[in-house]
Amino acid sequence: MSRTKTIYIVRHGQGQHNISETQPEGNSQVKDPSLTLLGRTQCHALREEFPIHNKVQVVLASGLKRTIQTAATAFSPVFAREDVKMVLIPLAQEISGRPCDVGTDVEVLREVMEDVLRDVDVKFQRERIDYGLLVEGWNGKQGIYEDSLEAVTRRAAAMRSRLWSRPETSIVLVTHGAFIHHLTEDWTGLETGRGTAWKTCEYRTFTFDESSNEKEAHLVEVGGPPKLEKRPWGAHADDISGVEDVA
Repeated sequence: MSRTKTIYIVRHGQGQHNISETQPEGNSQVKDPSLTLLGRTQCHALREEFPIHNKVQVVLASGLKRTIQTAATAFSPVFAREDVKMVLIPLAQEISGRPCDVGTDVEVLREVMEDVLRDVDVKFQRERIDYGLLVEGWNGKQGIYEDSLEAVTRRAAAMRSRLWSRPETSIVLVTHGAFIHHLTEDWTGLETGRGTAWKTCEYRTFTFDESSNEKEAHLVEVGGPPKLEKRPWGAHADDISGVEDVA
């Protein structure tokens, strides 16, 4: 089963918080930020670049506005098929507790979804969004969602198991740069002081290794270099607790 499943992992397009801290509209204090104009342009480019929209069976997004916007824009050809849904999955949210990485309460998110999708350049039916996993507390950064190394590690393992257990064999997951390293257990290219080695709106293709099962699953990049499996000393120390002091 594991070898027949393909996961396309996508980092969201540029968000308002990704702009230089010297610009007031671009910093980590922006609550659940939307994509910038550049971020939307990146999504358009990904839509043209992605080769197999017709094979994707489900699109998962973390539940934050920027991943929803990325999913709706970049994968609009997927949603042209009426049987495909966008499933919001809180396990895929970003790791820190900063305002930019804290999602919106689900009741409010439903109410403002028309505005969230306003700048999407293709028609998207809001009814295609599945909010079922966004239970109360999903954005509270407590329990498995806590901004700590222990919780993020558990959450990444749970996300891998969820992907392994889903019935679809071709899955898009739109998530966040720092979380991707924990999810893939690959730290290749991560430099000290940076949150991720992934570019905004970058995607890579993964499957599961031969040892994977519903209780413990591990991703491998298709055609990628060998993993750097050991987390670099102090990685994400500025984002989550429980990380080695690099001072």
